[in-house]
Amino acid sequence: MAHGIKALRTLSSPFYQGAGMRPRTPFRSLFRLRPFGTAVLDNPESLLHRKYQPLPETLSPTNAHLLTISLAPYLTPSILPPTFPTVRTQGELHPGYYLAYFPPMFLHESNLLPDGSDSSQSPGGVDGGWPRRMWAGGEVEFAGAGKEALRFGEGAVCEEEVIGVDRKGSTLVPGGGKVFVWFERRYYGGVNNPYGPRDGDGGWDGKKPAVKEKRCLVFMRGAAELEQIENSVKKETRIVKPPNPATFTLTFHPTAHLLFRFSALTFNAHKIHYDTVFASSIERYRATICHGPLSQVFLLELLRMNMDTEKFRVRRFEYRNLAPMFCGEKYTIAGRLRREGDVQVEEGGGKRKGRVYDLWAETPDGGLGVKAMATVEEI
Repeated sequence: MAHGIKALRTLSSPFYQGAGMRPRTPFRSLFRLRPFGTAVLDNPESLLHRKYQPLPETLSPTNAHLLTISLAPYLTPSILPPTFPTVRTQGELHPGYYLAYFPPMFLHESNLLPDGSDSSQSPGGVDGGWPRRMWAGGEVEFAGAGKEALRFGEGAVCEEEVIGVDRKGSTLVPGGGKVFVWFERRYYGGVNNPYGPRDGDGGWDGKKPAVKEKRCLVFMRGAAELEQIENSVKKETRIVKPPNPATFTLTFHPTAHLLFRFSALTFNAHKIHYDTVFASSIERYRATICHGPLSQVFLLELLRMNMDTEKFRVRRFEYRNLAPMFCGEKYTIAGRLRREGDVQVEEGGGKRKGRVYDLWAETPDGGLGVKAMATVEEI
């Protein structure tokens, strides 16, 4: 983990200081709701002991195609029915497409917070002591060619655990403080019995993950942070400009249709993405905002469209969400080749021949909304 966190620090500002780790937990009954406690209101580190059920999945071509047709008006606007892309039924998922699978299938509506988010991921649990959350960033590792992969038609499993908790500010002052929570997700492909136990017949015990993801969510109590959000909406914030010109770009305006479709596809009930009244009156945003994972998929697809996928394979992707991307506003995604040669393709591993790309999303005023870096390996 140390290398990955260090890489994200280099990519952005050093907002993470791990509060601790715990070993992987054994399999528990799949058919229980995700447990959580209400006694962790002022003890965010309790998240380190919270257990999550593995998420089984069968990698149907349907999910990937629904994501493709959701992105198509923005990535390939000139391609319209009847010349629309056919349904892919064989091979590996595109990088980033794993996000269209593994929905929170054990998340009951009673375990949603008032904003529609998952209470089992919040330091405050279902009582909602930390009622606001944002997606801060993360990093993803993809297995090499010919190794573990997520393939259409096969069974797969996602395991999740909290690996770090970091407090910022006074979390004991009413309305104050933030908590950054790091989740690690491991996605296993080629699982014969994804709905059975990890170490049972056809389970995934002993397999290496096809995708390993670390994601950081920031949680806020409400009052003080809400005032900060409101002020940032009313006044010009400091604009972080891209350090170098792009060599490939794509500009579009995300619509409410896109955000709703992505929310539905990922079983995400967080209201800031589809409820305009909630986003403006409760969260004080000027519009609904794009999902953190949606920005991730857009950048990975932009890269895939601008590199030779027969010669190169995405191995690492690190990103930081710097500013909200609002529905209906101009959204420019861009990238450039930073360097090629020997590159680090996995945490703790050796170097391989490949390339490093800078990727980013620009706000309407030309500042950075998302800053990312992708490492690709020569096949």
